[in-house]
Amino acid sequence: MPLQRSAPREPHRAGVTGAGGQDGCVLVGRMRADGREVHALLRDGLGRDIQWLDLSRLAGPGSLVLHVPDITDRGAFERLVASVRQDELHNLAGLNSVSASLEDPSTTHRTNADAVQDLLEVIGTVSRETRFYQRSSTAMFGAPQGTSVTHDADSPFMAQCPYPAAKAAARLAGNANRQPTGLGLCA
Repeated sequence: MPLQRSAPREPHRAGVTGAGGQDGCVLVGRMRADGREVHALLRDGLGRDIQWLDLSRLAGPGSLVLHVPDITDRGAFERLVASVRQDELHNLAGLNSVSASLEDPSTTHRTNADAVQDLLEVIGTVSRETRFYQRSSTAMFGAPQGTSVTHDADSPFMAQCPYPAAKAAARLAGNANRQPTGLGLCA
């Protein structure tokens, strides 16, 4: 009986927003080392070439594709998700400075909360099989000044500035989209 070969499997595809940041770079490196096809999403700007150079130096059998969408441009993400059809999308993008969030609360909410809602809707519409991972922050839970508090999944949100408030809104959007739609989501 002749040996039957199975069709070659497509590489596992992963998308990483905020790939040029510290955590994004580490995640991209790990995924490439695991042999994944990584779609790295970088912010356009002066540091983009440096971010790309840092990412391209990461060794691994997996491939690396650069994308430069605006995190707040839903149409760009819809086209990207529809064309790439990632197995998983890790959202590490957004404004993550407490002081910057105090200076521009509206931009903080657009990039950290509204963009997440848009990504969830895009995935639900054009790529339901994509699992979505949302980066959260313990700052969502807050703590009275000068105290140390241990938080768990049941802790109430007590955001004390725009950055953690937007992160809490993103977490709530994820929960609201996961339960009725069955999207694969982790926050």
